[in-house]
Amino acid sequence: MCARVPNCYGVPDSSARSTPSATPRTLLLPLDRNTRRLADSANSMPVGNMATWYSGTAADVAVNAGVERFASTPDAENYLRHWFEPTGRLRIPVLTLHTTRDATVPFAHEAVYAGVVASAGRSGMLLQRSFTRLGHCTFTTAEQMSALEALAEWAATGVKPAA
Repeated sequence: MCARVPNCYGVPDSSARSTPSATPRTLLLPLDRNTRRLADSANSMPVGNMATWYSGTAADVAVNAGVERFASTPDAENYLRHWFEPTGRLRIPVLTLHTTRDATVPFAHEAVYAGVVASAGRSGMLLQRSFTRLGHCTFTTAEQMSALEALAEWAATGVKPAA
């Protein structure tokens, strides 16, 4: 896993390998937190890892022996499909902000979402802005205000701002 961090998250090789035992924990903690939030929303577990083998670390056996295992439930899977699957059918302007080296929500999700929106024929309603830095939602106040002002102007005039 540590060797793949740069490819998945854009983290420079030196920082990804500087603490190999901490890297998987650093990446998995936010995923665990978000999975539990999702489970709370669905009132049971919508995803599972019972048959998942985690690999890529120097301690794959230990990682797999120690990772918490859980099973999904059909009702929660249905809830996830119904309420959390983006359709891309945007009816109002949407402006997204993303950092390029976000370990909580990988930057690649932006392209996936853009593809879903494009498939629905609604790309004209989506504007995506990215910032080259580490962290989840580590936007400056100026970046946030600029995005909010651009979105408000877009909504008021119907003219999509520049990326």
